[in-house]
Amino acid sequence: MTVTSRRDRLRAATLSEILETARRLLVADGLPAVTLRAISREMGMTAPALYRYYDSLDALLESLSIALFEECIGHVEAAVAEQKDVASKLGVACREFRRWSLAHRAEFALMFGRPSEQLPAPDDPMYAVGMRFCAVYLVLFDELWRAHPFAAPADDDLPADLRDQLATFKAATGTALTLGALQVYLSHWIRLYGSVALEVFGHLGFALTDAQSMFETELKTVMLSLMKPSTPGSGAPRS
Repeated sequence: MTVTSRRDRLRAATLSEILETARRLLVADGLPAVTLRAISREMGMTAPALYRYYDSLDALLESLSIALFEECIGHVEAAVAEQKDVASKLGVACREFRRWSLAHRAEFALMFGRPSEQLPAPDDPMYAVGMRFCAVYLVLFDELWRAHPFAAPADDDLPADLRDQLATFKAATGTALTLGALQVYLSHWIRLYGSVALEVFGHLGFALTDAQSMFETELKTVMLSLMKPSTPGSGAPRS
């Protein structure tokens, strides 16, 4: 059993308090309110003392983003664990992601709303949590594909540049999905994530006062398309 020192415990507690304080400022007044000076003031620390824990605001915001992704993943996984069949799991996973996102709009904006100049490197913690978030849904598509192969284009029917990118993604994730099935996965994820993001950021108000029924309609359309059986040449797993 590993025994942590009192100093390590105090450091861990301070790191946790820093993130809690940053999140509280984020929720109360938005991202511009989250500064090292504001956090140190709220905690009764000096700004230089805060630099012993984070050398920049970007580093702090990255740690907060990772913690928020972990929280969201935990909620989705807990909801999925209560379901038996894969179709129910996938539906619940999408609904729980929407529920969490609408309940945490400021946090969602930090996680998904900031432009990224470049993708994180594979050894970056942000990359790891992003792939873990991706895996929550990809694993369910994989499970559905193995049990009830859904309609998907044959790999050779995909544009060459898309096929190459999907092949790289397939290698990174280790999924059993064909490239065509991966295209279906990404297409449906873009559709559902896009619905949630538009709702979270208030961009559906021009047409809808309550987007829940629209989301459920989109989800139903996605699920019905995934229930369509595969056709010869799609690369579906053989029984």
